[in-house]
Amino acid sequence: MNIDTLEPETAEHLQMNDIAVIELETSSPLFFDAYENNRTTGSFIVIDPLTNATLAAGMILSDLPENGQIPTGRPTPDSQSPVTPLERHRRHGHQPAIILVNARAALARKLERALFDDGFEAIVVDENPATPSARNLWKTLHSAGFVVIYHNPSLGPEERMALQSAACDNFFDLSDPELPAGDAEAVEHILASVARLRIGPRSEKLGRVN
Repeated sequence: MNIDTLEPETAEHLQMNDIAVIELETSSPLFFDAYENNRTTGSFIVIDPLTNATLAAGMILSDLPENGQIPTGRPTPDSQSPVTPLERHRRHGHQPAIILVNARAALARKLERALFDDGFEAIVVDENPATPSARNLWKTLHSAGFVVIYHNPSLGPEERMALQSAACDNFFDLSDPELPAGDAEAVEHILASVARLRIGPRSEKLGRVN
């Protein structure tokens, strides 16, 4: 930032008292908050390991988005930019997922309640062969960031592949032989499995910061 004109400029290095927006990648995970939310956990200093001299001080804007683009500020109320999947995930506090309950359909409502009570935006989609117009409902809800609990008695191999492709690592199939036989134990097992979906303070997965 040019302190005389207050205009941004590209730079390959920084001099004393220069101000810049940079991307940092740490060698180990860090717990942090955005500076606007917490000035203590949202600020840092850089220390020379040889002299212990303070080299720089910084404020954390946010964790680095999946697309690698550094945010430049809050969108204005009249912004025409589309809502991104990452924004939806952050609003919900978790990544989306698909849980296929065909093997244990009776668990669907119990699982929905347990996930909802645990802070997840979860919803059951029970497909009926007589209403083919509802077949794409799971796609819409998954795109909106929900944890979709899906039951379709006429599920074909192509749709199964579509479910797995959409959810990737966040696809859970209740036909997994490792799932406990008891409903209560199965629900607890699933809750533990989906805990990694969380984004934010409750998430154990930390990313890079900028």
